[in-house]
Amino acid sequence: MICYDVSGNMLWKIGSKGPKFDRGHIIIADDLIFSLSGVGGMLRLIEATPTAYNELASFKVLKDKKSIFAPMALSNGRLVVRDGQTMKCLHVQNK
Repeated sequence: MICYDVSGNMLWKIGSKGPKFDRGHIIIADDLIFSLSGVGGMLRLIEATPTAYNELASFKVLKDKKSIFAPMALSNGRLVVRDGQTMKCLHVQNK
């Protein structure tokens, strides 16, 4: 994951020791980034900031070991995630 400013200058970058996102999906809402790994089903909640990568929480929400192709959906504090076997609705309202 990399953060750029509007002029194209890189502000920060996750190094090789950081989390793997594996071509997953991202939704940004209420200054938060919801990132679902494309392999393994790890959901990360990341603070959207230009100063640094700040992971607030992470947890495995899907068990599929294969690629997760379905995009996430977010509405009224509910995040819908799915893989080839399972669909889940998570309450993620920001307080």
